[in-house]
Amino acid sequence: MIAMHMALRYLPTAHDVPFWALSSIGGADTVIGGSQPLRGFGNGRYYDRDSFSSSVEYRRNVATFHAVATSVELELAPFIDVGRVFDRSSTLPFDQLHKVYGIGFRGIARPFVVGFVDIGYGSEGAAVFTGLNYPSEYDEIALGYG
Repeated sequence: MIAMHMALRYLPTAHDVPFWALSSIGGADTVIGGSQPLRGFGNGRYYDRDSFSSSVEYRRNVATFHAVATSVELELAPFIDVGRVFDRSSTLPFDQLHKVYGIGFRGIARPFVVGFVDIGYGSEGAAVFTGLNYPSEYDEIALGYG
């Protein structure tokens, strides 16, 4: 299965925006209207007024087994993330993108728990992100719940 995500955020009329309200990319989390992923860099690595982010991953089930009363699926997920931040609305958001390539490992105990390890390689080296949580709306759609 292919999972995709894209976000474009503009703050065209705001002046003197406080630092905490600026657009940011970096890390593994997606926040609607907020920080966007770029899994080869630390959380919030890049900040500016506007941002573009896009991710594509191919999730492939490699094993399924039964644990207690649930079925657990293991997936491999090679991914590509691209993104950038910029300060002028006239800037092309798809120009001079930061690129990240990597592999993700998913453990899914449907319908409630998703554990993951993502290893991304960007221009500053490797970054690793892990988590154990309930699926977000984005993950529910990608996992086939929505």
